[in-house]
Amino acid sequence: MLDSLKEYINDTIRSLLNQVIRVGMVTTTYPGEAKVRVKFPDADDLTTYKLSVLFAKTYADQVYHMPDTGDHVLCIFLPFGLEQGFVLGAVYSTVDPVPVADQDKHHTAYSDGTTIEYDRKLHKMDTRYMDGTTVIYDAAVHRLSVNCVGFVTVNSAVRVNITAPNVNIN
Repeated sequence: MLDSLKEYINDTIRSLLNQVIRVGMVTTTYPGEAKVRVKFPDADDLTTYKLSVLFAKTYADQVYHMPDTGDHVLCIFLPFGLEQGFVLGAVYSTVDPVPVADQDKHHTAYSDGTTIEYDRKLHKMDTRYMDGTTVIYDAAVHRLSVNCVGFVTVNSAVRVNITAPNVNIN
């Protein structure tokens, strides 16, 4: 009797968790609303209503980075069904592996090939654009390096000062 009660409780909890926490795939995005629709392949491709995407900050400081169609996301739902829920974030998988394996790096890679990476241990910001242009600041050695494949424009309404022991202009 006690074993069957334990089994019933475990099955009930498992069933409830399967309804409240789910992994699915983004099918539609609504960027102006910060919402997405998510499909659950393990539930006959059932698709949700619009779900709010959670962000790190939305008031004084704001962070905005929408998931793309096709992203695998972790969703959590209020216990009233699939109408009221939130997307907690996207998850990496064997199909979409982790792009950087370093605790000290903040890395963003865009689909056009542009990457932005900050290494807090080395104090280095590295931005690489899809056309080959790079902007790298290495605070450890106080060096800013800009390599541009096109034009570089510096505009000032007042003055441009260049101060250094050596200045080379070619």
